[in-house]
Amino acid sequence: MSIGRKQQLKQAHDKKLMDLYESYYKTAIEGDTQSLKSFIDVAKELFGDEKEDELSAILKNIKVGD
Repeated sequence: MSIGRKQQLKQAHDKKLMDLYESYYKTAIEGDTQSLKSFIDVAKELFGDEKEDELSAILKNIKVGD
């Protein structure tokens, strides 16, 4: 595969990730907890931050239904 084609595919992939990021954000704001988790996962992929973010740390300590 040529370098140009590989770069083109990477750009298309990044665009799709951004579309997912925006979609998950919209449904997470509406209260969908699975979308919130997906939003956080896609954000990690997009922004490459290996450190746990503050929101993830808070969410890990939440007990649902107790």
